[in-house]
Amino acid sequence: MRPVEQNIQPNKFWVKVFRTRQDIVVAICDEEILGKEFEFKGVKVKISEKFYGGKLVDENIALRLIQKGTIVNLFGKKIVELALKNHFIKKEHTILIDGHPHAQIIKL
Repeated sequence: MRPVEQNIQPNKFWVKVFRTRQDIVVAICDEEILGKEFEFKGVKVKISEKFYGGKLVDENIALRLIQKGTIVNLFGKKIVELALKNHFIKKEHTILIDGHPHAQIIKL
């Protein structure tokens, strides 16, 4: 009997890039959490389409944008794990919001 092949989809992320005079702000979240709302210490945190919902991209593009950004906002298990694995952040610099990892990078 042949093993059943699973339909494994590559990770996808919602990304939006904002440019200011001095910074490139990159907001990235896991595909499946866009539009959802979470709570952190009594404050609601919305993963809004306005902030994160620019383009749906793969891991390679997400990594290139993290590298280019001077301010980077990451939300979700998959994108935070990708950033950890590629040494953009350290585990102790992440927080959990309703069980979902969040990290920010500010390059000086």
